[in-house]
Amino acid sequence: MVITAPDAILDPMGSKQTLPDGYGVRPGRADDLRHLRPDLGMAILPAFVEPGRDELSVDDHACIVGSVEAAFGQALHDRHQSVLVGEYLGCACGFAIVDRSRTDPELRWIVVLPGHLGVGLAQALLAATVALCPAGAALSLIVGAGNRRAIRFFRRNRFVARHAGEGIRRILRMRRPAT
Repeated sequence: MVITAPDAILDPMGSKQTLPDGYGVRPGRADDLRHLRPDLGMAILPAFVEPGRDELSVDDHACIVGSVEAAFGQALHDRHQSVLVGEYLGCACGFAIVDRSRTDPELRWIVVLPGHLGVGLAQALLAATVALCPAGAALSLIVGAGNRRAIRFFRRNRFVARHAGEGIRRILRMRRPAT
């Protein structure tokens, strides 16, 4: 599956959008981590740090980045998971991981590197993710309660938030209802 601009794509809400020239979405490859790695830490920080509330130690941050990289690599080799990569001019600049091992698939990660936010790449990654799921299936995810940008994005795409619990990090479980 490859989605490239200027072809219009259908997002999960049914509206047409076009990625800017040079952007596209394709299946992930192991060598994509080479392009993602330099900015991955900054890209995933909002998922774990609530502004003005939390801080991560350097060691914790490195551990989280390592676990995201491991999840990417594992998903490439798991028949129930798919990795989709957003690219700009052939270089990976975002990705999504979807796990289809359950009746309701789960979006494990959707990440866009900081220099590529706001161009519609997250929307294209989500649309491609939904296309990989069984027709009409619900889609679930977990998001940090302080990650306001992500929560707004998911709400625009018909995800409904449910409180998922308290603990070290506050999280929300969100679900896009089956159609």
